Amino acid sequence: MQPARVLGVANPMQFPDDMDIEDIKAFLQRKFANLAASGESNVNLDPRQATAQAYSPTMQEKFSQGIGSALTSTGLVDDNYQAQNIGKNIGNIAAFSPAGAAFGGDEFGTAAAKNDKLGMALGALEGVGIGGDIAKLAIFGGIMAKSADLGALAKAKKLETGGANRDEIWKETGWANDKGDWKFEIDDSESIAKPPSDWGWASQVDSEAGSSVTGNVGEFIGHNNLEGAYDGVMDFGDADQRLMMRVRPSIDGGGSFGDGSIDVGSALNNGGIKTADKSTALHELQHAIQQREGFASGGSPSNELALAMQKAGADEIRDTMNKMDLGELPYDYDIYSKLMREKTRILTETPDPSAAYQRLAGEAEARNVEKRMDWTPEQRRATPPWASLDVPEDELIYRKSGGINQSSVLGGLPMDSTSRTNRSLEQEYIDDAFHGTTHDFDEFVGDTLNKGGHFGGGHYFTSNASDAGDNYTASGPDLTNRIEQEKGRIEQELDDYDIDDIEELADKYGLAFDPDEAYPEELPDLMASAKLKGDNEGNILPVKLKTGNVFDIRQGKNTKLDYEMDVPDWEDYLDEADGDEDVARELADEASYDNEPTGQLVDFMESIRNQADEYGFDADELISEIQQEALGGDGLDGSRLDKIMRQTEWYAEDMETGELINTEVYRQALEDSGFDSIKHSANYDFPNMDMEDGTEHTIIFNPANIRSKFAKFDPKNAGKAGLLGAGAGAAVLTGTGEDDKRKPD
Repeated sequence: MQPARVLGVANPMQFPDDMDIEDIKAFLQRKFANLAASGESNVNLDPRQATAQAYSPTMQEKFSQGIGSALTSTGLVDDNYQAQNIGKNIGNIAAFSPAGAAFGGDEFGTAAAKNDKLGMALGALEGVGIGGDIAKLAIFGGIMAKSADLGALAKAKKLETGGANRDEIWKETGWANDKGDWKFEIDDSESIAKPPSDWGWASQVDSEAGSSVTGNVGEFIGHNNLEGAYDGVMDFGDADQRLMMRVRPSIDGGGSFGDGSIDVGSALNNGGIKTADKSTALHELQHAIQQREGFASGGSPSNELALAMQKAGADEIRDTMNKMDLGELPYDYDIYSKLMREKTRILTETPDPSAAYQRLAGEAEARNVEKRMDWTPEQRRATPPWASLDVPEDELIYRKSGGINQSSVLGGLPMDSTSRTNRSLEQEYIDDAFHGTTHDFDEFVGDTLNKGGHFGGGHYFTSNASDAGDNYTASGPDLTNRIEQEKGRIEQELDDYDIDDIEELADKYGLAFDPDEAYPEELPDLMASAKLKGDNEGNILPVKLKTGNVFDIRQGKNTKLDYEMDVPDWEDYLDEADGDEDVARELADEASYDNEPTGQLVDFMESIRNQADEYGFDADELISEIQQEALGGDGLDGSRLDKIMRQTEWYAEDMETGELINTEVYRQALEDSGFDSIKHSANYDFPNMDMEDGTEHTIIFNPANIRSKFAKFDPKNAGKAGLLGAGAGAAVLTGTGEDDKRKPD
């Protein structure tokens, strides 16, 4: 073992005899880099003369270290670790640069002889071709950008030290000091929103289907200048900082940034083709750069509201109400109402969070990017960034807190709780409910619903958060039962598979295959679980529902379907009956048989007859049972209709899957007769599922009638599906019958 003594380390370190000195050096540099960069240790990162092998730094290494020291000592770069990295990068450039062969030539050599560190830095930068012409400059970048003109930055700092004002510095160097953050502009004028024909195959397929698409930024936005500035922003080059982009073709404009992901809506290009909204994409990309560089960040009205309420001492109120909403605390109407009144008072007295959001420096900067995106370099240089802001500089709020930055998706609508609540009420999203799921998804779909659910293929919700969590997530009885049912169906299918298909499936699920057996015993269960289980153990999603015309069969409530028969007035037949009242009445009764009945119940039965033809079942007995009940009065109670539909013997079968779908026929008939939703007492109808008394389920037919509790309730999205409106986020209740249309994270 060869010993290596390192300056600042008490004991020699032992390395294998066959370990190359360069590997030793690299190990030591990694081991002690943080301490050395922070200034907490005098450890020298290179093994010295006392090591097993004499070491002498190369000229390139001396040069790199000298530049790093010069950058920090002159104030060009404040962070020592960043300065050393910049020095190393410049050294690497110098090794392959004709100008860098002399490591800055006369300028660097002269400055070094005088120990002029500023001169060393400037000379070195110019020597490797960095300090020449200023690059085209409106995404705002910083010193972390690979394309940053550090020579121009050095000049800008020198001009500032000499007393030049920022307008002069900007025009001469293209750099600006923004509250201690040095920035330049990355030219956006040649950036483009790529047409879907240039997207990846998977994105094209999803887009054509009307779904959101996800990939790296460069798949949807072309921006050569930005691609060359930061690794992992436009592509997946930097695994630690790579950025994802989701494009929502169903949304016009708007977007957000957070957790390494950009979310944008769509816009029409000059050819009338829907692409990613370039303006919003650049806005959100600026937020990503802010995060990289440590610039002032953006935010959201909801974040501003939360901060304001925190300052107002509303945290306890909010937390208590949330716990009641989620079922973590018993719901008490009087207490909840009192808390709501107090919260409303605080909100009324709280400054408008939307105004504070507009004044965030990071948001103003991102909007400035949109404003300047098509400017030429000459226009940018003539008008510095602070001159084109839409908020006076002295009114900006500087905050470097990170988090989610929601931008134009807000559409200028006030996002405080009161405004959103008022808009939800105006649009009739009134009912609060919860939704249990094991999947990640972002919109309701109708083509994968489970037609065998309790009320067929609707979208299911519960009034109780505990019910959603206990019964409709990974370990809940509903999903467990569905997996068992699917397992049975798969077992029947596997009996018809040939041996090659069985072997392929066994290999897919990592099971041993015995040709003498029909299929591995575990295979049906694994296949069923893979189909129905999601990626999460369980999410509980709070929603607002527009129930419309409700088929209500809750305990104590009972919708009545009307059934009307037009019976002629007997007095109209007196002349024909020669004044005989009894004869007139008989004539009126006979005439009534020629009239067709009307009403919801008639529409319901007509739908049953139509579906009987489609699904091949005999509806005569079912229709007869309903008519007999209806003829005794002027209609039929919903609870009685429900019993007839479930207790009468009839069988509707899905011709493709062989699944019994009586409940879907039932649900469709309700929809055809004018109902928008169903409500029933779940704890009464499902006594074995251990629900709290009063738990109710709501089944929604149209996904446009479902919104997140936290949606903005934008009127322009009325009638559009999606939890946030226009397809932007949604959910399905997998525990009650629906499969979801999942999107990548």
